[in-house]
Amino acid sequence: MIQELQKICEENDCSLKQTDLKELGPGSSRTHISKYNLQIFQNGTVIDSIFDFGKTDSAKFIIELEPLNRISEFELTSFEHLRKLILFRKQNWELKPEHGSLRFDVEKLLAKHGLINLMEKTAFQPEMSGKLRNRKYRIETMFSLKYDGNIQSIKPIVDFHKELVDLIKLKYCS
Repeated sequence: MIQELQKICEENDCSLKQTDLKELGPGSSRTHISKYNLQIFQNGTVIDSIFDFGKTDSAKFIIELEPLNRISEFELTSFEHLRKLILFRKQNWELKPEHGSLRFDVEKLLAKHGLINLMEKTAFQPEMSGKLRNRKYRIETMFSLKYDGNIQSIKPIVDFHKELVDLIKLKYCS
């Protein structure tokens, strides 16, 4: 995973910051935690990503933009495969709102970068939201790294976020 993050840094001319911690775990044991922070600059915007190994084995992406035009909020929720079967759903993810151009664009980008396929074929279960607060549009994506293909999927996930920044900058910030 670290080699993949370093490769992304080289491709995007950014740096990878590592923080190592030891926290008390169960039974007074010590748990080693490594956090990797990667800041990618895309079209004048910072894509901040944090990869946490050891405690939660998770990743989080944060993007903040200042839209000039009206932009709708969105939310992507994913479900476990078992819940999909119980609820008789044809897909194990949901994107709200049901209609709108931003929803269509986000879904198109998810498909383009193979993330819909990843959600349907693995335990990749991202939670993503885009919300307008205090004149800033904040996009947050969180997901566990405990799924098959997590190393190979980091580049498509980063590319998705880069293209999402470009899309929002083009449609809502100019």
